Amino acid sequence: ARADASTTTSGRKTPSVMQSQHARKEIVTSVTYRNNGLPFRPQDWSRLKKIAEGNPDESKIGAFGVGAYTMFSICEEPMVLCGNAALAFFWKGDALWTKTITTSDRPNEDQAWTSFVLPSRDPYVMPDLVDFGEFLCASLTFTKCLSEIRVYVNKERRLSIVKTPLQEPTMVKINSKNNSSWFSWTANANKGSASTESPNGLFALRDDQSLIEKLYHIQVELDGNVAAVTARYLSAVARTNIPADMTRRMERVTKKKPPSKVEVQIFLSHDQTINADDTRLRKDRDVRRIVKSFSPRIGEGRIFIGFRTSQTTGLAAHLAAPFVPTVEREAMDLQDQTLRIFNLELLDFAGIVMRLTLEHSMVALGIDYEKGASARRQIEMKHSREAQEAELEKKMRNDGENDELS
Repeated sequence: ARADASTTTSGRKTPSVMQSQHARKEIVTSVTYRNNGLPFRPQDWSRLKKIAEGNPDESKIGAFGVGAYTMFSICEEPMVLCGNAALAFFWKGDALWTKTITTSDRPNEDQAWTSFVLPSRDPYVMPDLVDFGEFLCASLTFTKCLSEIRVYVNKERRLSIVKTPLQEPTMVKINSKNNSSWFSWTANANKGSASTESPNGLFALRDDQSLIEKLYHIQVELDGNVAAVTARYLSAVARTNIPADMTRRMERVTKKKPPSKVEVQIFLSHDQTINADDTRLRKDRDVRRIVKSFSPRIGEGRIFIGFRTSQTTGLAAHLAAPFVPTVEREAMDLQDQTLRIFNLELLDFAGIVMRLTLEHSMVALGIDYEKGASARRQIEMKHSREAQEAELEKKMRNDGENDELS
């Protein structure tokens, strides 16, 4: 799927660009966001009118109507278009009303897109495209369907971000006979296998094929400057075992039941290669800054709950999981006692997934190392012989010089 964000910075009465009297920057008067994903269903249109209900789907993070409230934070009367239908919001006094219309005038190409038209309530300064690009690039990190984002300003494309898989998913094998110290501490006493469930059993890998990995390539273009990077993606599907009383308490707070299964996703830095030469790198500092938000460096990883939160992982890895967030979605909720238990247990499980992946990588590295053991021994023997021969030749030469002196 693809998403476009089109920003209009023209004045309300003239097509010329408005300039801030103080900062001399472009002023945004309208934003149009559109995507070519799944069209709105009747229940989606109905739920759109009921802003505070949130998304009842337990597999989605949407709750409390935060997304809709965000839309109204910049726009007084938004309009939504999808297929041949449109929904307009408008005010009558202090009451918000909606009006639905059906039209056949939209071109077929436009009908494939769902569009949100957001005229600015109070025109605001155009956001910095580098900061905005970092946010968009990070937002694209864990999306399953969305693979491309394009940003237009006054119909001119300024920014594009494209995420592409480089390989088919491969299974991460869980080595039950691993002898590492960590596996010795966490191994099941009866089975002798690595731990695959959280400490209190709320989350556990569904089966031995629940952990997969693959590589992704992301490319960013900003005003003609291009940079790209590759990152390693890990995904683990776990079944949940939430007690009935805990389920009731969570449903009372979140208005939805906890999911029957969860997916923990991790993005690790695979390389730090940027597609440009050294001279160009100095000129393309901005676009490199954007692309780095996709493949984090040491200590720059973030926790994602749909979008990037303010909480860090402390690693060169991003982590996404269905943590229950605060209403503002800035962080996982650690204040409510029940949600705290759920979130911390899920965080523990994510740590287990990362450790399993590390052990798998080390085993694979050991196998590759052993494959070249014979060739390395031959090279070492050759170097040893050459060193001995050189030492013998040097000794003989020194002995000859001593005989001449005597």
